[in-house]
Amino acid sequence: MLLDELMPRYDVAAQYETLVDARPERTFAILQHVNFSQSGVIRSLMGLRTLGRRAHKPDPNQNLTERMRQAGFMEVARRENEEIVIGVVGRFWQPRSGVIQDLSPKEILDFQTEGYAKALWNFHLVRNASNQTTLSTETRVLVFGSSSRRKFLLYWSVVGPFSGWIRKEMLRLIRVQAEGSGT
Repeated sequence: MLLDELMPRYDVAAQYETLVDARPERTFAILQHVNFSQSGVIRSLMGLRTLGRRAHKPDPNQNLTERMRQAGFMEVARRENEEIVIGVVGRFWQPRSGVIQDLSPKEILDFQTEGYAKALWNFHLVRNASNQTTLSTETRVLVFGSSSRRKFLLYWSVVGPFSGWIRKEMLRLIRVQAEGSGT
């Protein structure tokens, strides 16, 4: 798995998965174009995170990578029909998250500045014997500096369950759309 290669060491991780009654190729195609803002759960929880700030309205013509880039996330690696890894760097525990915009994939992967955290997040697809797809998502965060690590862990103790809820809802949306007509 690319995520294992790119971030073998981390401070926190959370993983979720679902079984999709569709081939990985179809599931991967849906993943790239699903509009997560269709979900009231995701809209509400992300709205809480951006309270007081103007959120970007998603363009339905943009793919996942383009929409994520608007929020400071960058695709850092990909294996077609198997895995996408997205990365972001910031001070997530701060009210405005301190996300560093416009970093290249290499800059995200190489980042190690004290006082910040680096998060990698993937979608991983595995075909089973019935041509179904096990679709998983995992978030890993590595924090640089003991003071920042303490702040992040406190933040994560509150935010982590909601982040998990968002990830589960993302998996559900992808599954429902992939299992629609054309499987």
